[in-house]
Amino acid sequence: MCMGSTNAKLTNMLCCVAAVEDMIAAGNELLTGTAPAERKFGFHYPPFNSVMHLHLHCFALPHKWWLRHKYTETEGPWAGYMTAQQLLDRLRQKAAA
Repeated sequence: MCMGSTNAKLTNMLCCVAAVEDMIAAGNELLTGTAPAERKFGFHYPPFNSVMHLHLHCFALPHKWWLRHKYTETEGPWAGYMTAQQLLDRLRQKAAA
């Protein structure tokens, strides 16, 4: 994913962490006052995404029944969706490696 020196890779991962944290903060701000306190944030990832840029899905819970299957984090080869926290954990793990 990253090219270059170890320092450049670490800087890139930390920038990714900051970007995702900023997206979560923006999502919380957008939902404040209009949605319940229970919220869910997440991302689709290839090959299960339909657009080729990073965008955050923000949900006020509970989900409508017909959205549950598309926006549920699962493990395995057919997963395709992860919570924002799962993405942050993976990015931080890569930064620490």
